[in-house]
Amino acid sequence: MKPLQPMLWLFHAGAAAAIRQLLAIIIVTLTFVLLSRSGLANPLLIRGSSGRVAATPVLTWFYLLTAAHCALTRQALVDVTAARIRQASRSISLIAPHHVMRNLRAVLYLATVSQAALTLMPAPTVVMDASGYLGFGAAFAIAWPALMSVGVTYFGANALAARQALVPGR
Repeated sequence: MKPLQPMLWLFHAGAAAAIRQLLAIIIVTLTFVLLSRSGLANPLLIRGSSGRVAATPVLTWFYLLTAAHCALTRQALVDVTAARIRQASRSISLIAPHHVMRNLRAVLYLATVSQAALTLMPAPTVVMDASGYLGFGAAFAIAWPALMSVGVTYFGANALAARQALVPGR
């Protein structure tokens, strides 16, 4: 079994939600490009007070909104993932599987909030400098919030499944 396969098996809801978020990012970004070129929206990039280039805040918030939407949809996958989390927590701790699920839920919630904070922040200077040397330039200023929103979706969908795994009678 490949090392990544067990994680995808356990966190299937997050992986499926992340794929949906990637598709949403493409749609939102292309729509925003078309609107900004026609003058109906602000430009994709802004220059901050420190002179750094960053994605426009409206685009970043659209990424976060689509991330929340993708994380909170597809109830069937969340049910499957919740069942798998229950099964895995029972194999880890026969005495206190609920304790394992509560800890997992807390870690996934913290990861979701951390990724959301990273989505709202501009890309780190080191990353922007490296992307400039690699020839990506300002494109990574848009890629940063997009990629961080994929993390929000992944961890958020799995946190929802972990919360559902704790519901008695399921």
